[in-house]
Amino acid sequence: MVVFQSSLGRRALSTVVVLLVVVQGVLSQERTRTEIETELGNRLLSGYSSGALPVPEGGLQVEVQVALGQFVAINTALETVEFQGWWRLYWNDPRLSWDPEVEGVGAISFKTSQ
Repeated sequence: MVVFQSSLGRRALSTVVVLLVVVQGVLSQERTRTEIETELGNRLLSGYSSGALPVPEGGLQVEVQVALGQFVAINTALETVEFQGWWRLYWNDPRLSWDPEVEGVGAISFKTSQ
């Protein structure tokens, strides 16, 4: 507890206390970046179906990256190669777009389960 000892009158002290309460209320209403990103993510995913392909006008450009981890087997007689690795697919889904200037968020990540 803070005790003010001042030559201020009782009315001035009450005004200071009211201002402190108002400032605290305004500061507590500010949302954190995590809250803003969560709200944006929820809004973007509302009604979104990951099973429906995004088909914007002009088609969809997909970037494919393949990374080879290791060769497991090479069979020259059968002309086959077995390897371990992974691939990444990148595309722009216009259904998940927003204006970063308006939202205040430039990038957002989603879990694959979302």
